[in-house]
Amino acid sequence: MESKKERILYPDILRVLATFAVVLHHIAGKNMWAFKPTDVQYAVFLFESTIVKFAVPMFILLSGMFLLNPDKHIMPKDLFRKQMLRVMTSFVFWTVFYAAFNTFAAWDYAPETVPERMFNAIFVTRQYHLWFLPLIFGLYLVTPFLRHMVAGCSKKELTAFMLMAFIFASVLPLCETLKLLPALTALMRELGITMVTGCVGWYVAGIYLVKYLNIQKRGTRLLCYILGVVSILLAYYLTMAHALETGENIETWIIANAVTMVLPVIAVFVLVRAIADRLTFSEKSIKWITILAQDAFGIYLLHDACITVFESIGLSTLKFNPYIAPPVLAVLCFLLTWLVVHLLRKIPFARKFIL
Repeated sequence: MESKKERILYPDILRVLATFAVVLHHIAGKNMWAFKPTDVQYAVFLFESTIVKFAVPMFILLSGMFLLNPDKHIMPKDLFRKQMLRVMTSFVFWTVFYAAFNTFAAWDYAPETVPERMFNAIFVTRQYHLWFLPLIFGLYLVTPFLRHMVAGCSKKELTAFMLMAFIFASVLPLCETLKLLPALTALMRELGITMVTGCVGWYVAGIYLVKYLNIQKRGTRLLCYILGVVSILLAYYLTMAHALETGENIETWIIANAVTMVLPVIAVFVLVRAIADRLTFSEKSIKWITILAQDAFGIYLLHDACITVFESIGLSTLKFNPYIAPPVLAVLCFLLTWLVVHLLRKIPFARKFIL
C-alpha cells in the first residue's frame, strides 16, 4: 500500500488549480467588453483573467507528464480505450448538450428556428471552451510516436527539441504578428518544421520538467517565481496598453503559446510541486484532492452552463464589486458544478464516456 510520502500528489493539485483557473478566467472575461479599456472594471477583469491563463498549458503539460513517461507501459490500444474514446464521446455529447442548452436558454426563440439554431450550434459555432477536446485528441493521436522519441532522446536532444518548440510555436508567431524580421520569419516558415508547432512543446514539457528541472535548489525556485511574475505582469501590461491605444483586445501576449506565458506556467508548476513535496497531507486531504482531480474534467465541461445560469438570475460581474465578484462567483460556480459532476460520475456510463 502506498504511503503518503510515496504518493505523488502535486499533479492532482495542479489539475484542480488549473480547472478553477479556467472557471475564473471565463467569469472574469465574460462581461469585460461591457466596459471601455479606460474603465477600472475593464482593467480589473483583464488582470484577473490574465493571471490564470496558465490553465490550458498546464492541462497539456500534465497529460504529457504521464502519457510520455517512458517508465509507464502504455499500449496504443489502452490509450484509445482510456483516453481517446472518452474525449471523442465527451466532445459529441457536450457539443449537442450546449447546442440544446443555448438554444432553449434563449427564451425569445421562435420554435421554427430551433433546427437551424441547433445545426449552427453543432456544426458551425460550437461551444467556445470545447475547442480543447480536439486539441488534446490530436496530441493523443501522436502520443505513441512521441513516446518513442522521448525514450530515445538524451537530455541535450530533448532540450534542443524544447528550444525549437519555443522558437517555432512562440517566437515565430509573435514576430509575424508584430511584423518583425519579415524576411527571416518567411524563411523559417519555408523550413516546414511543423512537428514542434502547436501545443506539442507543452506536451513534451510535461515529462521534460519532471526529468530535468531540479527544483531542490532554492535559487532555482526563486528564479522561476521571479521570472514568472515579471512575465505575467508584462503580458498584462502589453495587453492593457494595446487596448488603451486601439480600443481592441488582443491575445497575442496571453495565448497558450505566447512568449510571455511560458515562464508563468513553469513558475506555477514549480511552486505547487515544491509546496506539495514539503507538506505532509492527511489521508482525508489526499482523498478529497484525488476526488476533485478525478472530477476536474467534468467541471471543465459543465462549468459554462453554470455561468449562463448565474447570468440569467442576476449573479453577474456587472452587478457587484469588480475586485471580488469574479473570484467569489468562480468559487461558487466551481463548487456547484463539482457537486453536480460528482453526483453524475456515480453513473458508470457518465463516468466512462462523458465526464
